[in-house]
Amino acid sequence: MWLLRGCDQRAAARLAAAKQEKALKALSSEPANRRCFVTGQLGAQYADMTHGVFVSTAAAGVMREFGWRTKSLSMATFNAEEVKKLKQGGNAAAELRYLSGWNQQSYPRPPARNERQIRQWVQVRQGKLECMHRRDIPIILTSLAH
Repeated sequence: MWLLRGCDQRAAARLAAAKQEKALKALSSEPANRRCFVTGQLGAQYADMTHGVFVSTAAAGVMREFGWRTKSLSMATFNAEEVKKLKQGGNAAAELRYLSGWNQQSYPRPPARNERQIRQWVQVRQGKLECMHRRDIPIILTSLAH
């Protein structure tokens, strides 16, 4: 009897993991989430769990320097709460939330492979993102170049 219960629990855990993996795959294949939130580069391979966005490998490395939590889309496992956060967030929602009023022409996204410029772009936004994340309310950013 106890053996059966253990098997049922393992089977249920595998089913739950498969469900999360399928949901994550669907989320990461949405057009906005296929691009890095920071650089705009096609092929986001990480999720920034702090802000609920999809990012490139280079951007994920820089984000970890700031203490933000990132996970590989292909190597890590995601629990239901993490997938839910990405569903509620994602790059399109984050653009509206964190980058409203941002002028791409006056302060463009950094090149995909330039970690120094990625770091500068993220650093300019770090205080703004963290402040908004803690309060969990949308704020319109009027100028991101400051």
